[in-house]
Amino acid sequence: RQKEAEEAKRILESKKRAEKEKARLEVVEAKRKAKEEEARRKAVKAKEEARLAEELKRQKEAEEAKRILESKKRAEKEKARLEVVEAKRKAKEEEARRKAVKAKEEARLAEELKRQKEAEE
Repeated sequence: RQKEAEEAKRILESKKRAEKEKARLEVVEAKRKAKEEEARRKAVKAKEEARLAEELKRQKEAEEAKRILESKKRAEKEKARLEVVEAKRKAKEEEARRKAVKAKEEARLAEELKRQKEAEE
C-alpha cells in the first residue's frame, strides 16, 4: 500500500511538473508570438511612413517643377514685353529719321527753288 501511495505521489508530482513545463512553454510561445506581432506592426508602420515620405517628396518635386514652369512663363512674358517695347522704340526712331530726311529734302528743294527764283530775277 505504501508503495502504491508513493507511486501515486510520484505520478502526481510528474504530472504537476509536466503541467508546469507546459504552462512555461505556453508563456514562452505567447511571448514569441507577441514579439513577432510587434515586429510585424513596426514593419507595417515603417512601410507606411516610407510611402508617405515618398509621396511628400513627389509632391514637393511637382510643386518645384510647377514653380520653375511659372517662373519660365513669367520670364518669357517679360521677354516678349521687352521685345515689343524695343520694336516700338525702333519704329519711333525710324519714323523720326524718315521725317528728318523728308524735312532735309524739303529744305533742299526750297533752297533750290529760292536760288532759281533769284537767278530768274
